[in-house]
Amino acid sequence: MTLKRLILLLVLPALAACSGLAGEPRIVATIPPSAAEPAASDLGSDAEIAAVMTLGGEVWTDNCARCHGAMGGGTEEGAPLPDLSDRSDEQILAAITNGLRTGDGKEMPAFGEELTDEQLNAAMTYAKMMSRAIAQGMVGSEPDAPVSTAEVGPLVAGVVTGAISNGTASGTIPADQRVILHSIDSAGNDETMETTANADGTFRFEDVPFDPAREYAITAEYGSATFVSAVLPVDPAQGELSLPITLYESGADAGAVVIDAMTAQIAVQDGVMEVTQIFSFSNTSDRVFFTADAEGATGTSISIHVPQGATLAGSFSASYRVSDDSSIVYETRPLIPGQPRIMHLTYQLPYANTASVDQPLDFALEGEVDVIVVNSELTLTSDRLPEREPMSFNGTTMATYGGALSLPAGSNLSYRIDGEAVSLSSTAESAPASGANPLAYILIGIGVAALALAGVLTLRERMAKRP
Repeated sequence: MTLKRLILLLVLPALAACSGLAGEPRIVATIPPSAAEPAASDLGSDAEIAAVMTLGGEVWTDNCARCHGAMGGGTEEGAPLPDLSDRSDEQILAAITNGLRTGDGKEMPAFGEELTDEQLNAAMTYAKMMSRAIAQGMVGSEPDAPVSTAEVGPLVAGVVTGAISNGTASGTIPADQRVILHSIDSAGNDETMETTANADGTFRFEDVPFDPAREYAITAEYGSATFVSAVLPVDPAQGELSLPITLYESGADAGAVVIDAMTAQIAVQDGVMEVTQIFSFSNTSDRVFFTADAEGATGTSISIHVPQGATLAGSFSASYRVSDDSSIVYETRPLIPGQPRIMHLTYQLPYANTASVDQPLDFALEGEVDVIVVNSELTLTSDRLPEREPMSFNGTTMATYGGALSLPAGSNLSYRIDGEAVSLSSTAESAPASGANPLAYILIGIGVAALALAGVLTLRERMAKRP
């Protein structure tokens, strides 16, 4: 199994947990946990796991890391993140919302008036997953090393150098290209310096405070995209840090975009079949793929077609745009060469012992397709998706189908689901009195990967949005 397929299979259960059929519990499939079964959690009917992870990382960085540390180990200013395994979501959320006074006289501030409900829930999810990762020893629980001028003396003034390269074969180094140096601490505070690159693309920042507690990166806006260099720490003893950055010309053709992996989860409840999908897109060219609107409004790049007769369900990423007839979901961010992008959506179809999915592909599919069927009594029929080894979760075995496909753009990904669906609620654990869906919480095995991935993506995305 490739890393990309593994990531899709790991992320899908959490994404699918974000909205249930008619409010009923949903069992989700995933890789079996290495430790005790994690507790259930309600991510909220308006949440999507990709958005929750990104938002949770942002909220943690902006509000929690100063005291609890970047990975929950605590800092000079605050305590480590406590073990949250025996606390309910409501208890954790209440502490974040209303604040908390500990027995040693320390106080955690209340964030109820500073953060939205969505941010509060995202912070709860992020903190709970981080706590589980610490408990299993999968991330360090040591306090962040205190770094202050009082202890280490004045920061060393270093030099950051680099060069702009154009990754497009016919591209040139843009004249008077502005580049911005970012210095970001564990709380997300960003200090910037700006300069203009030389004619040969080289640039140099003098007298940069080299703080080993910060990470450094270069951004540059060019054409339709903002490009970000590697994000690296500094070694004050070296005195110099190199941060080259690669730009690309716009103008990639749609033929250069491929779907290199797709995973879907199917569940039937009360006469409705719900399909949650994750697509991974890659730009195989050396140009940015992006189409600007003629009127100058927000443009689009990749897209997913909704099968005929299906209705979109749940909420969407803030970067998505839905067509007027709700038949296509577009990504409004450019697709940059070498930077695969994931899109996800959920749709529903009426189900009366059978339902067919015929999904038009806007781009070529060249990769693995995996489909997980939650209801054990249902079967999938397709000449392209043979049955695979079943997956087990929480004592429930689920059928999986898939294979390596090669389909040109404009073709259909088609299959049929048959069988009389037994109510999922009859096999799932009973719901809590609060009515929250007892959805499987993000397993510790995927939690650490999600934390690391969210941290990297959050930082890069936030920097790419900066002016």
